[in-house]
Amino acid sequence: MQNSHTRQKSISISMSEVTRQRLHEAARRSGRKIRHEAMIRLAHSLKHTQDIKEVYWEILLPKDN
Repeated sequence: MQNSHTRQKSISISMSEVTRQRLHEAARRSGRKIRHEAMIRLAHSLKHTQDIKEVYWEILLPKDN
């Protein structure tokens, strides 16, 4: 029987095309499914990043060249 710490929940998210491409490329490099790559990266970010102090749009949008 799974406890509340191991039970998984599904969510829907929106992401930019650039973020989608980065996720697909990361999944390809790792050999994981895109869904698993996203789960791992989200869990890692939440575990290792206390607070995001930057303006979040600066993180989400691609840098201008």
